[in-house]
Amino acid sequence: SSSSSLFHVPAKLSRCISRCHRGAGAPMRSFFLCACPASMDVVWRDLWTAASAHDKSGAFFDGLSATCARMSPELEGISGHLKHLSTGTCEDADAILHSIKRRRGGCLPALSIGAWACMLTAWMGGENGKLAVYLNIALPLLLYTTECLEPGITKWYFTGAFAIRQTIAILFGPDPEWTHRSRRRLPVCFEDLARPRDSLVGYCGREVVHSLSSAAAGPLKPIALDDVVLCTHTSVDRLDLLEPMLEAWGGPASVAIFVTGATSETEVVLSKLRGWLAELHARGLGKVVVSMASARGAAEGTRYDRLYPANVLRQLALDAAVADLVLLAEPAFVPSAGFHNAVGMQEPLGIALRSVFAAGPSAFLVTSFLLFGEGAPAPGLTASELQRHVDEGSAVAFDAYVCPLCRPHGWQWALLTPAASLRFHEAQSGDLHHPAWLLLRSTLPRLPPSLHGVVRPHTGAGRIGWTGLPVGLKASAEQLRARGVRLLVLPGFFLHREKDQPVPSHNDPVLPDRFPNIFFDLLLRRFLATLPPGPNTTDGCDGLTRMLVAGGQRLVQVAPPRPPPLLTLKQGVDASVTLLVVASTVLGSPDLQRLLTSVPWSVHAVAVGAQAFWQAAKEELPRALRSFAPDTLVAVVDAYDSVLLPCDRSLSDEYAAYGKDIVVAAERTCWPVAALCRRCDERYPRGSPDFVACEAFPHLNSGGFLGRATALAEAFDWMRLQGDAIGADDQENAMHYYNTFPERVALDHRQRIWSVMLFTELSAYRLEGCRVVSMHVRDAAAGSGSGSGGGGGGDEVCFAHANGGCRLRDVERKVSSYAGLSAPMPTIDPQDYDEHHGGGSL
Repeated sequence: SSSSSLFHVPAKLSRCISRCHRGAGAPMRSFFLCACPASMDVVWRDLWTAASAHDKSGAFFDGLSATCARMSPELEGISGHLKHLSTGTCEDADAILHSIKRRRGGCLPALSIGAWACMLTAWMGGENGKLAVYLNIALPLLLYTTECLEPGITKWYFTGAFAIRQTIAILFGPDPEWTHRSRRRLPVCFEDLARPRDSLVGYCGREVVHSLSSAAAGPLKPIALDDVVLCTHTSVDRLDLLEPMLEAWGGPASVAIFVTGATSETEVVLSKLRGWLAELHARGLGKVVVSMASARGAAEGTRYDRLYPANVLRQLALDAAVADLVLLAEPAFVPSAGFHNAVGMQEPLGIALRSVFAAGPSAFLVTSFLLFGEGAPAPGLTASELQRHVDEGSAVAFDAYVCPLCRPHGWQWALLTPAASLRFHEAQSGDLHHPAWLLLRSTLPRLPPSLHGVVRPHTGAGRIGWTGLPVGLKASAEQLRARGVRLLVLPGFFLHREKDQPVPSHNDPVLPDRFPNIFFDLLLRRFLATLPPGPNTTDGCDGLTRMLVAGGQRLVQVAPPRPPPLLTLKQGVDASVTLLVVASTVLGSPDLQRLLTSVPWSVHAVAVGAQAFWQAAKEELPRALRSFAPDTLVAVVDAYDSVLLPCDRSLSDEYAAYGKDIVVAAERTCWPVAALCRRCDERYPRGSPDFVACEAFPHLNSGGFLGRATALAEAFDWMRLQGDAIGADDQENAMHYYNTFPERVALDHRQRIWSVMLFTELSAYRLEGCRVVSMHVRDAAAGSGSGSGGGGGGDEVCFAHANGGCRLRDVERKVSSYAGLSAPMPTIDPQDYDEHHGGGSL
């Protein structure tokens, strides 16, 4: 009922609408997110007390305090649910929001307003600690519920845009103004140019407000209609960003140029561009079309309106392209060697691409990379050269560097899959934040012109998801998904740029004001609300066949996002043990390479390219294990923080000595659920060697399993079948299995197989020749030493497991493809660990 102050939905009506939701479109999605139960009326009344006040004291403060007091219990512990809101697709974010709504009182607007009220009361009371806490809750909630708090949508007394503007004023000044009641109905933006109004961001309509001149100059050589056109853009003072791209591409291109300020005189600019085209033609690059966008007609109302209009320029370049098949790339991203020739009509890859396009609506994601250090050799890198840079730590996937939490993996398939294989992997949600597209221009909807800015290459250290970054390309992925377009990863070819290369001018906010980069996210969220939900499809019935024949003789395969359950990383020389690793990333990780180098056995990987690595591992491990002979001795170990040191002990003998089906590593820490950790006297007789060994390393560590293939397959199958009943964490799942089947599992309390190092003392380890000796390693008849070091006690470390971030990073590497960060990982402090992780049994 729209007359309800809180968008209240009767239960029967809610169920009825839910059945029709699939075809109802975006407004219905917002309806479900915004609906609130009648029990939230009391929060609305508290807020009315603040809204009716005439200043920021007295009744105003009392109303905010009451609102905060009612909602603060629902806000406790919510921050962990917010960090992945911007790491996936629109549906991923909505799923998180629905989960929060279901568990936190059933009203997202009340949560948002409550967090904002708590932030304000902390600010007004001078409580800086609470201010920081609630600020990091209020801003994400306001961002993702602003559509529920727009004027005319709901009857809460403050709009989301007003709350965000006041928050910005608190952070950057001047002092926020509260008494002007009309401003409390502030919208995020306005869409009608004929009726401009005060808003938080500025103009967000579908009309282009810039002066456009399509195909203003060039080409100086004819372009074939069946060719592939490179579409890109830049500012008029940054033409140098495009020259390496055009040279490496060597084919037709459509370029959109942004001009503003003193350079906006049309004839002056055209003269400069014609001279530039003549220079390109002299270098054999005459198939270039130039278009222009001028800021003279742009809205000048806000800082956002004056940013570099990236989507306007992208669309302008697309419109001026002669051919329908285009490569849409960002400025300074250079195509790899031979790219244009490989996608030609007569080449195997080009024939396969056109066959996929003909079979159903499809788009190919072209992966992008950052290079560190000296420039790449002209006219571009090959796949083998790039992989060498990745392995050496001087190159990284652009998305992985900017947003590690997004977990992009499409870049691996671009390098692991040869172009000649004609095998195209489906892209995952983590790959779709900054895509370059190879597609039919007619497949891509028109880009929303109000999404400005280009993404600067910078480390994702400290960044949460894609928040605060330009989102024009991310929106294009959502547009394609909403149309049911299959998104595939192009193998063998890619784009690359130098990290220190600049971006086009006017991409930075206008100084001296501080620019709130949350504006990017607000406009994306608003745009996504206009899209219909994507088609309800599943693999095998989504309109595009998995296998097709291209050119009458070539077989093309459309593959799932990840490979079959087993990817072989190394063929060993010792068949006594087979090693399995759960490794979402298998390229560019020195930690994984160190493990591979250290072991004599064959090594296989599961969950490669998986964003939810443990869920994928539970699906793939049983199938992989059953592909081995039933009595094969298999070790399943962590991929990135384990290494086998020189050790004379036989893993087969150590396994047999325990007399159980499975041996699992043991550690000092009870994590992640204290209630699952059992005391040593509950498992072993007091005073026995097993009891003494248990006291030193009492708890299960899931970084190492050793057992016969059949026993391990049954164990991981059991964990998979339990679903959410045993939690989502790998160690929590393993603890449940251990407690349920103690007769099948032994823990390596004596560290005979794995030395688990978190919270152990460095003095307990010493070097003897090429071997590491630990005071914690004891023979089967002994208990465990104190770990004080010194003397001649202890024994060799076999597997070293430096869990919990307690290993050092290689400072010589410029970047880690696994971590996506250039900064070192922090070490967990035991005191903080005990306080924040509920380790009450420590």
